Amino acid sequence: MFKAVDEIRRLLGEDVVSVDLDDIDEHGYSEWSTSNTDVRPVAIVRPQTTEEVSSIARICTKYKVPMTPYGAGSSVEGNFSSPHSGVCLDLSGMDKIVAFHPEDMDIVVQAGVNWTNMNEEIKHTGLFLPLDPSPTALIGGMIATNCSGTNAMRYGTMKDYVINLTVVLSDGSVIKTRHRPRKTSAGYNLTALFTGSEGTLGIITEATLKLAIIPENFSVATATFSTVKEAADAAFKMMRRGIPLAALEMMDDVQMKVINQSGGAGGRLWDEHPTLFLKFSGSQNAVQDSIKQAKEITKSNSCRSFEFAKTEDEMQSLWSARKQALWASLAVRPEGTQLWSTDVAVPLSRMAELIEISEQKASQLGLFNSVMGHVGDGNFHQLVMYNPDNKPERQAVSDCVDGMMVRALEMEGTVSGEHGIGLGKKKELGPATIGIMKAIKDTLDPHWLLNPARKAAVTGSDSPKMTDRTGNDGLQSVQLDFVPINQASSPPESKRRRTYLSCERCRRRKTRCEPASDRKRPCQRCSADNQPCEFRASRSTKRTLSLAAEDTESVSNHSHTGTDISIPALIPLAPRDVPVPHLHETEYVNDLPVTDCSQGPTSPAALDARERIISTHINNASDALDLLTFALSGTRAYNNPSATPSRESQVPSTTSPTGISDTALGQDRAWKTFALIRKRIVSQQEVMAYLGFFFDQLWPLKPVVPSYYRDRATYGQLIAEEPLLVVCLVTLSSRYFPLPGGHGEIRSERIHWQAWRILQRSLQSVMWGSTTTRSLGTIASMLLLIDWHVKAINNPSNFTEGEDEVNDHTDSHGFKPSSNNIDSLTGQPRYGMVSLMERLNIISPAYRSNKMSWTLLSNAIALVHEGCCFQNESSSSRSAPSSMDSVRKEWNGLLCVFIYFADEVLATRLGLEPLLPEKSRQIVKDRFATTFTESLPDSHLWEGYYELSIETRKGREFLLSLKSRDGSFSDLDLVPHLERLRRALQRWKRQYYHQDGWFQERDIMSKLTIPRYQFFIERMSCH
Repeated sequence: MFKAVDEIRRLLGEDVVSVDLDDIDEHGYSEWSTSNTDVRPVAIVRPQTTEEVSSIARICTKYKVPMTPYGAGSSVEGNFSSPHSGVCLDLSGMDKIVAFHPEDMDIVVQAGVNWTNMNEEIKHTGLFLPLDPSPTALIGGMIATNCSGTNAMRYGTMKDYVINLTVVLSDGSVIKTRHRPRKTSAGYNLTALFTGSEGTLGIITEATLKLAIIPENFSVATATFSTVKEAADAAFKMMRRGIPLAALEMMDDVQMKVINQSGGAGGRLWDEHPTLFLKFSGSQNAVQDSIKQAKEITKSNSCRSFEFAKTEDEMQSLWSARKQALWASLAVRPEGTQLWSTDVAVPLSRMAELIEISEQKASQLGLFNSVMGHVGDGNFHQLVMYNPDNKPERQAVSDCVDGMMVRALEMEGTVSGEHGIGLGKKKELGPATIGIMKAIKDTLDPHWLLNPARKAAVTGSDSPKMTDRTGNDGLQSVQLDFVPINQASSPPESKRRRTYLSCERCRRRKTRCEPASDRKRPCQRCSADNQPCEFRASRSTKRTLSLAAEDTESVSNHSHTGTDISIPALIPLAPRDVPVPHLHETEYVNDLPVTDCSQGPTSPAALDARERIISTHINNASDALDLLTFALSGTRAYNNPSATPSRESQVPSTTSPTGISDTALGQDRAWKTFALIRKRIVSQQEVMAYLGFFFDQLWPLKPVVPSYYRDRATYGQLIAEEPLLVVCLVTLSSRYFPLPGGHGEIRSERIHWQAWRILQRSLQSVMWGSTTTRSLGTIASMLLLIDWHVKAINNPSNFTEGEDEVNDHTDSHGFKPSSNNIDSLTGQPRYGMVSLMERLNIISPAYRSNKMSWTLLSNAIALVHEGCCFQNESSSSRSAPSSMDSVRKEWNGLLCVFIYFADEVLATRLGLEPLLPEKSRQIVKDRFATTFTESLPDSHLWEGYYELSIETRKGREFLLSLKSRDGSFSDLDLVPHLERLRRALQRWKRQYYHQDGWFQERDIMSKLTIPRYQFFIERMSCH
């Protein structure tokens, strides 16, 4: 397999092939798939054209390597799993609209086009593709699985909209199934053959699709019922009455409860009963008549409530619960469990019966299960949560699902209405059906390389013939061994299989290096440009980071204190025509080069290093470690002799990279390597939209990022300098800001959950001493998360991972039994109501918010002290400060002040002593309090906020003094204390509240009086 991967890399370039382990795992596993496998592909290949796909297919056929097409990864039956390893072809980069013919009502697109983006692009013509699957689905995957969606009741399924396909066969040949006419009777219907084939017969690269006219009006309605059977019966009656519904969906009471547990949908909580979701389309009068008829039928069928939308916003709100069903289920899924989601379809008259039986059988398992689906076309889904490590439990769920499919077949239904067969349901097809499919596959894919193990793929004696790597024919096991490439466990022949070394100039420019035939002269590009040609003796070692695809050295070698630090490269640069000396193991210690001995003991550099070693004052163990590092790394480790090593090593990385000669090129590379974009979670335009929302709406409420970055032109620079901060901003903004266009809310929902997982891991790495995430942006992220939480906080089992593995002694309700009511951390008695509320999980997110905020604040304070943010800047700089130095200085001040604010507010709210040392609080008062508002638009407002925090502190200290008296106030006169506090607040109000009429009451209430109200709540609790 590695031979095929190397040949693909040589032919199409390094950027097309990825062997990153996270990338491979993402393309071989899905948390909502029922059929994940332990085997992964050896490489991910990202072609851009049909010709590139053809070339990849020819190479894979040459080496007999399996090929698995991949789109958005939203399928649930293991459709893109790679049980036989091989190469995964990610077609998401083929996202171009090739041609659009509005007069013919059709469009030609590549396989990687997202259907929602396409509809948004062409909506101005009044046309759209009416299917409504997952918002992330791509056209190629939709065709390969013959998907449908919520609109299938009126508009049909994917096969009804495919006119022509461009398909690459296993040997690399390219065919078109037909031309653009709407109908044809010329030969076999090859278009229908490849539609729904799940990539087993060919790789779909382009498609011509039929479009429909966007209806004049839309509306939606919801109706709740006491039982699932009542809801299903009402749905059947509406269809029999002939009401022109565009969609008819159902969710049971369990699924509605899940929506509420994950924070609700559409800005509201929902009635936790079986619910029908109805969509209407047509003229305004037709829609109103349809709503009236639907309401009459539901009322006659014991409907509990009926609600319909009167505006566009209400329509989006009512339909949001249905679109967020899967993501809400993933959000409440307990750690260590998996989802088994499957679908069947039966004739409309048998649907209610099958749903009722399936719910009864699933309830007998004693596991979480729910039902939802497209009842308008007889198709529904059942979802069960189970522990995959519990074999009896897994087998019971499998038997339950198998029983549902058997009953569906007995009712003249099908085992899959829209998910496809994949790995999960191929055994349900039957030997006769598999025989026909196998004969077709033998003809089009004789070596069974395209998505093997799907549909007709069988094992044992029925396995197809394959040709081994030596060219011998015979019965081979379809299972191919996974051979890791360029790993420690790889065989010698699979390590470092580079056919040439790129020179440094070509590597920096990300261009292909074309060496001369003898490899001793400069490469062709350097020779043509008359530039020096240098190369490394070995390939640079890279570490896969969670935030950016950067070398560890490139991130950690840039100090953010303004000190010029230049860590030497591990391998010295040399011209191509100069032989590279052999590197002995003794020349390197812990991957750092020993000082070049050729300089001699009396060279100026050596003498300077010796002087610095002798003269350095060691005050602590950290200074000693810095000195050892300097001595080990050579004389080039520090260019500033006057700098103290301990200060340089301890300061978090807080300045922009300076090794990029072309700023525009560097920012473009930063966009491409940004984790959320590289993993195709968001696009660059979506990141821009989220950053714009943050700086427009959230930043004025807590400006912990310098105003310099509010300019859209600096977004790329912010990503290059602070990728973790940008991940945090996208995570928070995606919770509150729905993207524009259709399905924008559900798109933001998915982005929020995926970005949160990356943010969670990155922030945790700070605690374990990661150097690449210790920056001003990390501190700002922690402060922002104190005020704006992620949705996961509403579901503690998803918010924290692994806590149940330690505290696993729980009662039948999932709570840890305790013989007393003592807090395990403080040893103090807890209030009975607090303990009860947490055990009942009524407002546990509020308690978790307090604890999380306090922990985030403590980590932020540790980082600012580690970064010396509270210390005075050195005035002995050799050069005038740059504009970015000013930005960093401003950022330091903002963080110090807002940490002070957060510390004061949280200490008051929780009744605790503040975390910030008194010395640091005094620095804020003396140095930052008078200057931090200079760069803020609402300077007078923030000055008032600071002054109010001073009064809040006095009130907090007074409350703590009362708490220390153990509730004994008989000998204490509280009136003078309260009177002083009242006068102080009145004085603040006169000074800031009505200053020139500038403040608005809304601003004051939202931004300034929060600490004041918190104080009075605390005061009342004391009495």
